Amino acid sequence: MKNPLLKRLPRELIGDIEKYIAVFLFMTATIGFVSGFLVADDSMLAAYQESFEKYHIEDGNFTLEKKATDSQIKRLEKEGVQIYENYYVEEDADTDLDGKKDSTVRVYKNRSQIDLVCLMKGELPKKEDEIAIDRMYAENNKIQISDIIKVGKEEKTVTGYVALSDYSALFSNNSDMMFDAVKFGVAIVTDEAFDNLEETHLKYRYSWTYDDPPQGEKAEKERSDDFLEILADYTSVTGYIPRYANQAIHFTGDDMGSDRSMMIVLLYIIIVIMAFSPLGYLRTPGLTITFLTVPVAVGAIILGPAAGAVCGAAFGCTSIAMAMTGGSAFSAALLQINPFGLLFTLLVPRILEGWLCGLVFQAVKKFSKNGAYIAASLACPVLNTVLFMSSLVLFFYRTDYIQSLASKLGAANPFIFVVLFVGLQGLIEAVVCTFLASAVSRGLAAALKQ
Repeated sequence: MKNPLLKRLPRELIGDIEKYIAVFLFMTATIGFVSGFLVADDSMLAAYQESFEKYHIEDGNFTLEKKATDSQIKRLEKEGVQIYENYYVEEDADTDLDGKKDSTVRVYKNRSQIDLVCLMKGELPKKEDEIAIDRMYAENNKIQISDIIKVGKEEKTVTGYVALSDYSALFSNNSDMMFDAVKFGVAIVTDEAFDNLEETHLKYRYSWTYDDPPQGEKAEKERSDDFLEILADYTSVTGYIPRYANQAIHFTGDDMGSDRSMMIVLLYIIIVIMAFSPLGYLRTPGLTITFLTVPVAVGAIILGPAAGAVCGAAFGCTSIAMAMTGGSAFSAALLQINPFGLLFTLLVPRILEGWLCGLVFQAVKKFSKNGAYIAASLACPVLNTVLFMSSLVLFFYRTDYIQSLASKLGAANPFIFVVLFVGLQGLIEAVVCTFLASAVSRGLAAALKQ
């Protein structure tokens, strides 16, 4: 029997040319947006990870009730650590000189051994009446370089913006739920200026680094717990924060790392938008040609099999929603016959499709990186068709509704039914997904330097 799609499809494509141009533009815009977002995030995360060694960031810090003696420091360093003074003074700040407290500033000496300072703009302070403040704090409080602010009882001229490597996020207290870069900031002054600050506000904080750093968070926690016991035996400890638990150090890196999850959510949203707009399907008699395999394949290739499974689940959920709301007459008819069978057919094959697509990419990449993009992009629509039709045949082939369709197609057995029923539609899905998904994935991979 001649497939009616041979005449119908050209008419569909020409009649709705605007829709398919929109598909192309939508996918192109997605490439640009996601690429730019992840390139910036990847660069920032790489810089953050390099900063631990570059700026000699501490492995932890503790605060004592009073200054430690030389003998106490020597005893503690026998535990395989190097200890550095990192005193600070916390003062009220009046940033607009209106006589009222605006915020709190934690003032340090300029560091030369531990938790080094990065100068973002301007100059480091050289005189007693000069100060360099955290860039984010300055921007939030509209403080310009050369402005005069009052810190404690003294007025100081802002000479520059800095970033303190142990304050990637401005947490005043490690127990705070969220940092506040408006009401709290950090700053550095010269040694002479620091010595002239109010001694009653002085905090005896010490930072340490391990001679032989523990590997892994579990080992680090055990090591820091042991060190705390020794510390408590020989000093009066008022504060103790190992690096792994220090929000001021880790918050920014953890936040950037979470962007992988945001990428999955973004792909999920793209799938939903495409599913419930003209972008997702080419409607034809019988089955519909879907382009939703494209974001599923991209997710599986760029983010891995698990992300592919999540994107596949999104694809399946939109199909279920369309079946229950009458968006697909074919699925709505099957829903009346076997609800469980339809839910299984719409969801499980799509989850497996995304997961297996990711595995195909990982397997082929070992032999050919370029070939892996094409193989995985092709595998996604092929798996979608094979798994979906296999489940359809399993649950519905013997039903009157499917037998009626099989009779019209002249199909004498399930295999012939699948070939005739899918036919050209499956070929178009495979071609479109292979072209678009491989192009998008290559673009993202190049942007992410994968």
